[in-house]
Amino acid sequence: VVLVEGNECLGGWIRSVRGPGSVIFELGPQGIWPVGSPGSLVSELGHLAAQNRFLYVGGALHALPSGIRGLLCPSPPFSKPLFQAGLRDLTTSRGKDPDETAQSCPARPASEVTRELSIRSCFLSLFQAEQTHSWAECWCQWSLRGGLETLLQALKAHLTSRGVRVLQGQPVCGLSLQAERCWKVSLEDSSLEVDHVISAIPASVLSKLLSAEAVPLAYALSTITAVTVAMVNLQDQEARLPVQGVGHLVPSSEDPVIPEIVYDSPGAVLSQELFQQEAEKGLNEPPSHCLVHLHQNSISQYTLGHWQKLESAIQP
Repeated sequence: VVLVEGNECLGGWIRSVRGPGSVIFELGPQGIWPVGSPGSLVSELGHLAAQNRFLYVGGALHALPSGIRGLLCPSPPFSKPLFQAGLRDLTTSRGKDPDETAQSCPARPASEVTRELSIRSCFLSLFQAEQTHSWAECWCQWSLRGGLETLLQALKAHLTSRGVRVLQGQPVCGLSLQAERCWKVSLEDSSLEVDHVISAIPASVLSKLLSAEAVPLAYALSTITAVTVAMVNLQDQEARLPVQGVGHLVPSSEDPVIPEIVYDSPGAVLSQELFQQEAEKGLNEPPSHCLVHLHQNSISQYTLGHWQKLESAIQP
């Protein structure tokens, strides 16, 4: 097994930076959502604040309902108990379409960026639940004390100790299928011949690396677009948030640009100062530290019919 990384650092968009006073700034993904049996165990052992999420509506923070009380009693900004929506969902006929957009699903507010996304490709578990009238939700999110980049360092050490070869700073220049049905991976100053290729680079970039033998796949990949995300990390020594939790969601009706704000710790806030939402941040003074990072074309957009594109691409 050979892991080829075009950058000098592993982990893609994950990057942890140590600021003043041993503060860790996550310039990429902020945390990990646990899934499966191990994820359920982590959720049960996690801090209560890791399970609290809020919604920013009408200039105020509202806790998203959780537990039996949250299902049976109405809580702002919702005017009715959530169990009524569940009953209505049970009496509604199942969706018959092979796919639908996020805008057509009432379970979440759709922004200008997300409203055309495919439910089947982006939220497969949600799509399957809607098809079978089943539903399960877990709000827990966790991170690491030294930053998510420490996970990458541990994974690298684990893989190399088991014989995995890791090449860093080696961008792939081309992919071609050989007569022996193996793949030739062309690098800047060398090449590799492998039986299988698992790619984690953007679809539009991968489409340009494929040879003529993979035209259907290259065409399907070239139609997948991506959006750019700006991350702004702010630190304030004196700020104390009025709530404890992962963060809060911002519906597109409140702000069409900012989807979410994450609370890194009781004394730090991740926000978007560029949009001057002082009411959301709860900050009265300028932040003591600010880091801005632009992730160019970082999130692929799986629009309606995305799964059909991939199925057609892999047909012999």
